[in-house]
Amino acid sequence: MTGVRQLLSSCMMWLERILGAILIASIALNFGNVVARYVFGTALMSADEIQIFALVAITFLGAAIVTWRGQHLRMDVMTSLLAGPIARGVRVAESVVGVIVVGFVCIQSWRYVVKVWNLEQVSDMASIPMWIPHGLLLLGFVLIGLSLVAKALTLVRVRSEADIA
Repeated sequence: MTGVRQLLSSCMMWLERILGAILIASIALNFGNVVARYVFGTALMSADEIQIFALVAITFLGAAIVTWRGQHLRMDVMTSLLAGPIARGVRVAESVVGVIVVGFVCIQSWRYVVKVWNLEQVSDMASIPMWIPHGLLLLGFVLIGLSLVAKALTLVRVRSEADIA
C-alpha cells in the first residue's frame, strides 16, 4: 500500500504544478485578450471559452488534490468528540460513502464522455472536442475516488490515529 500511496502523492504533486501552469496560462490569455481588445480593437474570440475549460480543469482536478491531502471542508465537530476506534470507524464509513457517490458520478460522467466522443461534439468558439473538458471532470472524480479508497484502506490497516500520515 505504501508504494501506491507514494505514487498517488507524486501524481498529486505533479498535477498541482500542471494546474498552476494552466492558471498562469489562463491569466496570460486573459491579459492578451484585454490588450487585443483595447489596444488593437479586436478580440480573441475563443479566449473566454478556453478560460472556462481551464477553470473547470483546475476546479475538479484541484478537488482531487484537496481530497488526497484531507484538506477539504468538513463538519467534524461530532467525530472530534468520539473515541479513537469509533472516530476511525466513522471516518472509514465517510470514505466508503464517498467512494459510492463518486463511483456513481464516474459512471454517469463516463457515459457522457463516450456520448460526446461518438457525436464528435466540439465547442462553439475554440472547436475544442467536448470530450476533453468532460474527460477532465471524469479524471478529477476518478482521482477523488482513488484518494478515498486509499484513505479508507489506511484507516482500516493502522492501529491508531498517530499512525496515519
